[in-house]
Amino acid sequence: MTKWDKLKDFYYRFLALCGRLFFKQQKHKTAITRKKRNMRKEKLHTGAHYYLGDLLGQMDQAFKAMKVLKKTNAGTYKIFSKMACHVFSKDMEALFGNAYNIKTSDIPSYGCIFAPKESAFTDDKSDREMIEEDKVYPTFVFFQRIKNPINVQPSNDVILEVGVMLEFSNGPFASCFYVSVSPDGSIKPLRQLVQKQININPKRSRKGSRSFSVIRGQWEYSELLHAFCEGREKNFEEFVSDYVWVCINGSLSVDNGVNIRVGKGKDRITFAIDMLRSPYFFKDRDKAVNQNGKTKKIFHIVAAHERSLPDGNKKFVKSHFRGIRKFMWNGYNVNIILNGKHAKSMNSWNADAEDAVNENIPEGSITSYELADRVGKVLDTV
Repeated sequence: MTKWDKLKDFYYRFLALCGRLFFKQQKHKTAITRKKRNMRKEKLHTGAHYYLGDLLGQMDQAFKAMKVLKKTNAGTYKIFSKMACHVFSKDMEALFGNAYNIKTSDIPSYGCIFAPKESAFTDDKSDREMIEEDKVYPTFVFFQRIKNPINVQPSNDVILEVGVMLEFSNGPFASCFYVSVSPDGSIKPLRQLVQKQININPKRSRKGSRSFSVIRGQWEYSELLHAFCEGREKNFEEFVSDYVWVCINGSLSVDNGVNIRVGKGKDRITFAIDMLRSPYFFKDRDKAVNQNGKTKKIFHIVAAHERSLPDGNKKFVKSHFRGIRKFMWNGYNVNIILNGKHAKSMNSWNADAEDAVNENIPEGSITSYELADRVGKVLDTV
């Protein structure tokens, strides 16, 4: 280092010392980055649950409502407590109309959904007001295909018996109505033959005349439908059409993801989730270990990949599924079913039921209760 370089170095050190002694240092301001609020991700979907918090609350409500259904309509309970009621996501889109573009002949034989409080059934202003004031809303909505039902307006189209359960402050109430579905997807409510008591008052001119009553059959729409349609913007047929398609689409949505069959006691419900989200949903499950002491992984998909063998060769491995499908989760028995692989989807059944006259079951047929019991045992063990 030359004398000139030493002099420059001394000069710069001297300036730095003077600056520290006579000038107030400015503290370096660190950039404060506010942590962004964890916003819920809006995920567009057509039926599969995306958030665990939404699902857990609906599951508890569904099992409680199932017990109420048992007291209100024991026959319906016997069927859907075994076949399972589907808990669809309240964020499900495109519920109205033929959202899945299915043929009328492909409408499932059975379907049952548990309706969350904030769902398509409570989507308009009149429904919200009804909930806030009267605390009444549909909990279970179910349907079955039926051929030529007794005391129902005849039709050559597909006929559905649609039932609904309402929970009032003084107790639950269940009722049903009938609709026909034409090949173009149009839904028409059907009249039912009901017995009405008609009071007759004779003319006063007759001596000793007394009023009397007669029972007369009349073709009318379900009183439940009229009660639902009061005070709504949609007309009678539009409301019935939307109502029925919500039930059908909600039942079909179980095929939009992995079918999760959940058991609590003798009751069963189902819901659909995205397969990639299964570790997130069941991370707090009761752990099971293999022979090596390692925790068994949950059911998942393994993407196609290339595997290196010990001899140096490489092997292409096709996409496949691995992991356990049955376990305990939050006190529930869980069975993960991939429709089409482990079992045939119930939505692929499209046979019509028939009313049995005097409980005479035709040869080769079984009751809906026997069918539900058999199906339930298969789906529990598959």
